[in-house]
Amino acid sequence: MLIVRGHRRVADAARGAAVALGNFDGVHKGHRAVVERARAAATALGVPLGVVTFRPHPREFFDPIGAPERLGGFKMRMERLRTQGVARLYVVGFNDALRRMSAEDFVEHVLVRGLGVRHVVVGDGFRFGHRRQGDAALLTALGEHHGFGVEALPAVAVDGIPASSTRIRQALADGELTVADHLLGRPYQLDAVVVEGDKIGRTLGYPTANLRVLGRRILLPRTGVYATRLRLPSGEWADGATNLGWRPVFHGQDLRLETYLFDRDVDLYGQRVRLAWHRFLRDERNFDGIDALKAQMAADCDEARRLLATTPPVEAAPL
Repeated sequence: MLIVRGHRRVADAARGAAVALGNFDGVHKGHRAVVERARAAATALGVPLGVVTFRPHPREFFDPIGAPERLGGFKMRMERLRTQGVARLYVVGFNDALRRMSAEDFVEHVLVRGLGVRHVVVGDGFRFGHRRQGDAALLTALGEHHGFGVEALPAVAVDGIPASSTRIRQALADGELTVADHLLGRPYQLDAVVVEGDKIGRTLGYPTANLRVLGRRILLPRTGVYATRLRLPSGEWADGATNLGWRPVFHGQDLRLETYLFDRDVDLYGQRVRLAWHRFLRDERNFDGIDALKAQMAADCDEARRLLATTPPVEAAPL
């Protein structure tokens, strides 16, 4: 997959694709439907399949603090799009100049002069241009004027549930991992690096990998205990149980993400890993003492083992 950053001075060989246009946060089933429709257009026209996306997300540009957190980092987004067979990824920087562009100027200067698009597919509710003045109808009219095709797909629902980044965020906030997985088409995942912890888990008989999430403003599910899998540096996925919380028994002062791997003792310090969230087990809570905590941890691990024994491997989940 060729990655083209910016829309100016794009090489002729990188222009002329049929593109899916949008932000594609999470690359969920709704996004994939847009990409698949662009693929059909690319095949019919005999041109490469492309995706046009923005960095940062426009909502982050306007509201860096209040914008929704991301469903994974940019590296993971690129991986998902590459897996879908995208040949050209156009990453358009969202800045003040782009913010001020009218819808007409965006089409002329970015899509036509910059990228030379042959066909554009957008999802339900797509807006563009200064103050979001452009919609699918205007894009269609501008496409006719400039000589490229336009399609706007209706909203995608999976078993009656809207396949949207907003709905997935809500599911993760509620601990409804099965809903999130269903809309994503795979377990929710995030990248992290293993960092030094205070080794309390080791003293309890449950040595954990302390994870620092990689990427800016990545969404974490609700606090609690989960059945998870961790992709090791070797590429192998290892079963485990993960706690996301404040560790009230130990009067914790910061939010920690800790994963205990079943039947393994590996040194992962400083290594990059990927965490796949499979099932929510319970909320975080306080305990009367260490013995009560250890008993609950044993029960959590037993339940996680039971659930993961019947959960398909991560590689088997459709991307």
